[in-house]
Amino acid sequence: MDALTVSTMSGTLQTVGVGVAVTAFVSHELLHRFGLRDVNLKDCAARILCRSWPESLGLFCVLSFALLLRMFMNPDRGLNVADASEVMVWDTIKKEWPILQGADTLLSVQSMLRMLVWMAVVLRTTLPSWQPSSWEFQPLSGSTVVLSLASATARASLAQQTIVYSLDGPLGGYVPIFCEVLSVPLLAAISLKAASKLSVSYTGGSLAIAAWFASRNYLNLSGSEVGGDFQHDKLFILAHCLELLASLSFLANTIRSSCDSHERRRSAWTGFVHLLLPTQQALSAYYFLTAFDPHPNLVGSGRPFCLLCIGNLLQLAVFLCAFAFYLADLLGARTDESTGPARNEPAPRNIICV
Repeated sequence: MDALTVSTMSGTLQTVGVGVAVTAFVSHELLHRFGLRDVNLKDCAARILCRSWPESLGLFCVLSFALLLRMFMNPDRGLNVADASEVMVWDTIKKEWPILQGADTLLSVQSMLRMLVWMAVVLRTTLPSWQPSSWEFQPLSGSTVVLSLASATARASLAQQTIVYSLDGPLGGYVPIFCEVLSVPLLAAISLKAASKLSVSYTGGSLAIAAWFASRNYLNLSGSEVGGDFQHDKLFILAHCLELLASLSFLANTIRSSCDSHERRRSAWTGFVHLLLPTQQALSAYYFLTAFDPHPNLVGSGRPFCLLCIGNLLQLAVFLCAFAFYLADLLGARTDESTGPARNEPAPRNIICV
């Protein structure tokens, strides 16, 4: 086992340990703070899906479409049959992933779920019959949506410029490319509504940090081609860095929204977004932990494998923390509503006051 693999595994184990510790601490505090030991979280998640029926219908359509592609689409399309080594590698991948027919299916489903989130936010904040158009989804406002837009633009540009990072398998090809390209106008529409709450300093600093990390930690996939360079490899890392910084902004906005009583305007579809974001991120984290094995020949500069593994795990932890804060805020508001009238009850008249 080489030094690169050992370093990546060590960083991954540390991140997993921190994530487990944070999750256990938050779960214990939620149970103790709000008396949730008898609460069925599965029923709460099911209730969110039922109350946000348009989003639930969209989720059903996305998963059904993915299932149809898996069942009827040929996973070997685009395979160079004349190359025996490529055929052997692909047969090995299909044996390791017999249900998904390749690990790229995880990233394809993630792109579809992510597009569903952006589409739900646009429709909910635009159509008057669904939600008042003057209301903005607080956690996705400001720097969060701008950084997400920059990441989606980087992914769409990467998909149009090279096929090195294209996804294979039954759900690969043009489906994830369509989802990434469609996410750009959706996020642009959201950013126009949330431009008033943009933090210029955080957004500018985040873009500079992401560009700095991408210029020093990148893979060697497009650069290994004849006449190729590392611009596409840097663009791939840049998209992941921007997504990580956008998730941190999402968490900060969620905490600020939970602490500000004037902005506590909740609805079921906001819970759907908080529930779906960590779900789609779990697919990417699982992919880079299990399917994307580090190799020195795939490294262009720095430690891109460590950045991808740790960065995706951190995004998952951040989205889970944001969902925990949203759930705590929601339960705290219900607790206040249930205990509020009792405090204002008049004193019993049969008590004699001296």
